[in-house]
Amino acid sequence: MTKRRVLDKDKVAQAAADIVKESGLPALTFGTLAKKLDIKSQSVYNYFHNLDSLLEYLGTCLMKDLYAELATGLIGLSGKEALLKYGEIARTFFLAQGKLVGTIQTIQNYPKDSDFVQSMEKVLGIIGKIMDGEKDIKVDRVTFLQAFISQVLGFTLVESMGFFDTYDVPHNTASFRKMLETTADAFI
Repeated sequence: MTKRRVLDKDKVAQAAADIVKESGLPALTFGTLAKKLDIKSQSVYNYFHNLDSLLEYLGTCLMKDLYAELATGLIGLSGKEALLKYGEIARTFFLAQGKLVGTIQTIQNYPKDSDFVQSMEKVLGIIGKIMDGEKDIKVDRVTFLQAFISQVLGFTLVESMGFFDTYDVPHNTASFRKMLETTADAFI
């Protein structure tokens, strides 16, 4: 009797995530995914309509996982302490994802009501909730939000791409934290 393989959307997505982590976003095609799963490439269409729908799903899963880590890791914290912890959690999470973090760069391809964009907005909304708890804000809320998001994502994306190592730029947890502290001090 032939053993039947049981695939589902999440198993296909995990195989796609593995390809991206190992070889980068450009290596992900339905052909490479089918080869990894040992199925015909047409079978991938049973789970995802096209590569964009697969990338949206991967990005959504990534953001939902980050949100869960942030929601748990920020319990009991507020103000500057919560902002710094947010940055640390996000950086650690993204670095653990390796090249899969590149899916974030595809977010502009999706409409505002897509699951990916909605999940990203929830992750970013946590910063707004932290700010809402503060009485004396020194700078414009929108300006601070943009600066903080840019620092967390920018530093982490550049670091995960290996840029700092390639150009021998110092980077570590202490330098990341100092950057965030400087911004938080301008806020609170």
